[in-house]
Amino acid sequence: MKSIFLISALVVLAGCNTPTQTEQPIAEEQTHPGQEVKGKTVNIIYSFESGTQSWVEDNATGGPWSVTEWASSGTRSLKADMNLSGGSVFLRLTDNLDFSSSTDFVATVRHASWGNHGSGTQAKLYVKTGSSWAWFDGGSTSISASTSGTILRMDLSVVSNTNQIREIGVEFIPAGNASGSTAIYVDEVALESGSGGGSPSVFTPVTPNYNSTTYDVLNILGNLPIKNADRTVSGQFLGYSGFGFNTSLLTTIFSATGQYPGLAGADLANGGDGNRTFFEVFNASANASLEAHWDNGGLVTINHHFPNPLRTNGMAGMGAVGRETTANINNMLYGPDLNNPDKDRWYGALWEIYLGLLDMKNRGVTIIYRPLHEMNGDWFWYGGLGTSSRPNSSTDDYKNMWNSIFDYMTTSKGAGYPALDNLIWVYSPDYSRSGVTNYVVQDKTDIVALDAYLDNPGTNSTLYNRYQEMLTLNKPFAFGEIGPNNQRTDGQFDYNDWLEAIRSRFGETIYFLAWNDFGAVKIAPTSNLNASDLYNKYDWMLNRGEEPLR
Repeated sequence: MKSIFLISALVVLAGCNTPTQTEQPIAEEQTHPGQEVKGKTVNIIYSFESGTQSWVEDNATGGPWSVTEWASSGTRSLKADMNLSGGSVFLRLTDNLDFSSSTDFVATVRHASWGNHGSGTQAKLYVKTGSSWAWFDGGSTSISASTSGTILRMDLSVVSNTNQIREIGVEFIPAGNASGSTAIYVDEVALESGSGGGSPSVFTPVTPNYNSTTYDVLNILGNLPIKNADRTVSGQFLGYSGFGFNTSLLTTIFSATGQYPGLAGADLANGGDGNRTFFEVFNASANASLEAHWDNGGLVTINHHFPNPLRTNGMAGMGAVGRETTANINNMLYGPDLNNPDKDRWYGALWEIYLGLLDMKNRGVTIIYRPLHEMNGDWFWYGGLGTSSRPNSSTDDYKNMWNSIFDYMTTSKGAGYPALDNLIWVYSPDYSRSGVTNYVVQDKTDIVALDAYLDNPGTNSTLYNRYQEMLTLNKPFAFGEIGPNNQRTDGQFDYNDWLEAIRSRFGETIYFLAWNDFGAVKIAPTSNLNASDLYNKYDWMLNRGEEPLR
């Protein structure tokens, strides 16, 4: 999480579109719907490359046409014009189709950049089946003018008579406060089949002396993407240990959803608290509560907001002070002077963290451990190394810090203080900045993750492109932190948007960790809309107690 003292100065503008009356063909290669879901067979049944393929419209003001203005793949898509104050528009096909061998019905859609879309246009896939032409749909999804398009997905397991599909289509639904006209597009109408599957992979933890439980947790998580259901572990951050950590949020979630999150998280260092001394912000009092979650079948993740050891006034603080150079970082990590105060603070902090993680080892708990997150941003003192934000530094400085933490935690400290064998290591940059793969230490990383706070996860092209970059690291993928734009205070974010985005665009996601509220900023699902849907709408989410997680 970006420091509360810094985020007010950070405004991230992503996925913006400049209004225009012409749409340009997309030159870059696009992925097929569902392509990111392992083991799925994707059959494109309508690509509109050779025309409209007998699709028609209801309530459109023009079309449909096969056009080259935009395509999610190939060169053409299906287009129609739409009056935004005139109600829903349908692009549809009447035929006799058999979807009985498929698991999902998908399509990619978007709207043009012109027109006043008010509070937002939505779209849904639907089918009509059997002799009564019974209606089934995949639920409404917010769409945009983003040239990456929005993938709509419909789970066919809840549809009857899938061997007698009479009509398929997309319903485009304007907002009540929309006005003017726009264009709507459909491309890559497809069927997916298969369990998501293939054979399980074997993941060897990078901790050199890992225990059997750590091995089991990593392999269960790493193989979730080959499953057809229960494939993303739900997660919730519960606060800073000793500074507002509270398990009552678990009870709140259960009351609202009937489920407990599969993953519970805590922070062992409230480093942004500049009113406390450097060492006062380290605290592991949350361990007993985390152990209770573990004993009830859940998983545990721990991170730390590490205060700046290069700060010379003895106080905590997360921001840079101008001393974050290669020379000072190397001296902090490797300097020979035993009285080096920077080195004393660095290794003294690691000792405090080690003791907290050792306590969890002694309790029998494997920790999904996420140190020094969001390193590609510049809001933390260790962030942006090797960029213009931190002159006279390099990305290797961050890697050296990671190596220092890794070596410290996995080396014995003597009798009673063994090497830790209960850690799964997570590398977690921020989606909003470039360089997401620049800082990773491959042989000391088990899971790669993105931290992402935004209101449009299903349509944000930056997030999707960063996700694709992270997959090139060939590690299991997770969302280390999620939520709405972290400037929001209204509690009106719809967590269905994250649910649909994970299912339709980020199918490799093995878990997410929703952050908690802070101050007036409402981030937790239970402080926003449709928390119950996030946990229950599909069989996609794996909550505590639904299946063994170790």
